Amino acid sequence: MMIPIKIWTPLIAIGLSIVSEATEINAADFGVSPKQKDNTLALSDALKAVKENGATQLVFPKGTYHFHPDYAEEIYFFISNNDEGMKRVAFPLTGFKNLTIDGQGSEFVFHGFINPFILDGSENMTFRNFSIDFPRTFHSEAIIISDPEEGLD
Repeated sequence: MMIPIKIWTPLIAIGLSIVSEATEINAADFGVSPKQKDNTLALSDALKAVKENGATQLVFPKGTYHFHPDYAEEIYFFISNNDEGMKRVAFPLTGFKNLTIDGQGSEFVFHGFINPFILDGSENMTFRNFSIDFPRTFHSEAIIISDPEEGLD
């Protein structure tokens, strides 16, 4: 029995539209928002969706996004010029392929002991249209030249 080609044509069109919709994930759809004090947990959900759907873009609407270590993924790493051990990571990009993270002019602000990005076993990654900042870096050096409470001048 031959199946008319008309039956298959709509199936192909449906399959193509599903693939094209899955190529871009909007972080806002997972609760990532400039209004949130900490976007780390919501970002984790967005990254899971990217991986599960094979998305090629993770897009952030323009804004200022804050990330804290409390809900960041902990991964054991040995990073050059660093002690080996558990590292908290906001964007743990392990095993991602052909992904663009587009901040659309956003600022990502990281607080405390947190690594913004770790790429491990990922290929063809593009990062664009965002800046990274810390209100205070987690490592600082200084020389104390006076202490008024101790009477040192």
